Amino acid sequence: MKAYKESITLFISIAAILLLLYFQISWLQQSRSLLEEQFDQKVDMAMCMAVNYLNADSPTATLSCAAPINNTPKCEDKVVSSSPFSIEDTEIALQRAMEFYNIDAYYQVEITQKKSNKTGTYCCALTPFSINSDGHRMQVSFPGKSAYIFKEIRFMLISSILILLLISGLFALINWMLHRQKRVAQRNIDFFNNMAHEFKTPLTNIQLASNLLAKKETHLKDNRYLQIVSDEGKKLREQVERILQISKLESGEDILHKEKIDLVQLLNETIHGMQVALEDKGGQLIFQPNNSHLFVEADRFHLANVFRNLIDNAIKYCDHTPQIQISLVQDEKDINIQFQDNGVGICKSNQAFIFEKFQRISTGNVHDKKGFGLGLVYVKKVVELHKGMIRVISNLKKGSRFDVILPLQS
Repeated sequence: MKAYKESITLFISIAAILLLLYFQISWLQQSRSLLEEQFDQKVDMAMCMAVNYLNADSPTATLSCAAPINNTPKCEDKVVSSSPFSIEDTEIALQRAMEFYNIDAYYQVEITQKKSNKTGTYCCALTPFSINSDGHRMQVSFPGKSAYIFKEIRFMLISSILILLLISGLFALINWMLHRQKRVAQRNIDFFNNMAHEFKTPLTNIQLASNLLAKKETHLKDNRYLQIVSDEGKKLREQVERILQISKLESGEDILHKEKIDLVQLLNETIHGMQVALEDKGGQLIFQPNNSHLFVEADRFHLANVFRNLIDNAIKYCDHTPQIQISLVQDEKDINIQFQDNGVGICKSNQAFIFEKFQRISTGNVHDKKGFGLGLVYVKKVVELHKGMIRVISNLKKGSRFDVILPLQS
C-alpha cells in the first residue's frame, strides 16, 4: 500500500512538471505570435509613413499598405498618376520611419511593379493617387526577422528555462531525499524488529524461570523481588509483542483471519479479562448492550486486543477512581463501540498525533505512565484493516471517548 501511494505521488509530481512545461511552451509560442503581429503592424505603419514622407506635397494622398497574413505577402494594386520615386529617396524616407517606430532589424527594400511571392515580404503602393496608377510599389523584406523576434523574447525564454531547471532540480533533490529517508526509516524498522525478536526469547525465558522458581521454591512464591521480576518481564514482553504485531500488520505479513464473531460476547470476554486491573484501581466498568447478539466479520485475536488497549488506557490515564462505560450505537450498516472514561482527557493540540508511532502525551519531559506510545497505533491499524474507523472526543480534565466504528455483517 505504501509503495502504491509513493508511485501515485511520483506520477502526479512528474505529470505536474510536464504540465508546467507544456504551459511554458504554450506561453512562449503565444508571446512569439504576439511579437510577430506587433512587428508586422509596426512595419506596415512605418512603410505608410515613408510613403507619406515621399508624397508630402500631395495633400490628396491616399495610401494602401498591407502586412503579410499567414506568411503570404499582400498588396493592393493602385493606379498612380506620377512616376515612382528614386530608390535613394525611398530608402531615406523608410529609414526615418523605421527609426520613428524603433525598428532596428536589418531589412532590404526595392521598388517593383511585380507582385512578390517571397515569404515575409511587406509591400505598399508608392503613389497616393487613385487614378492613372503605373503600379509601382515599395517592397521590404527582413532576412533576419526570426533572429530579431528571438532577441525580443530572449529574456522570457532564458527565464522560463531557468525556472523549469530550478523546479526540476528541486523535484529531483526532494525525490532523492525522500528515497534516502525511506531507506533510513526502513533500516530503523528492521533494527527495531530484529531487536524485538532478539528480546522476545530471553524475556520469555526470564518469565518462565521466575514462574518455575516460584512453584519449585514455595517460600519464594510471595517474594517481592521475584514478583517484580515476573511483572516487569511480562510488561516488557507485551511491548515487544506489540511492536512485532504492528510490524507484521504494516508489512502485510500477518493477514487478518476474519470470521463471524459475536461482538457482545467478545466484549464481555475482554471485560472479564480486565477485571483484575480494574479492581486494583477500585474502578467500575459498565456495559449494558441493548442487543444480546451483534455479529461482525473480524479477527478475534486482534479485535480483542483493540478493546483491551482502550480499556487499559482508560484505567491507566485516570488520576482517581476509573469509571468506564461501554455503549453500542447501531445503524443500518455500522456499529459504533463507544469507550467513555473519566480520565485526564486529551487537549485539542495533542489529539492530532495520538495515533502516531512513539507519540505519548506528557508534561514537559516527564512521562507519568509507562509505555512506548504504540497502543493506539496498533488500535488504529487493526480498525482500518477491518474497514472501520476510530475517532476521539475529549477535553482536558473531562475524560475521553473513543469511538470504534465497524461494519456489521450482512
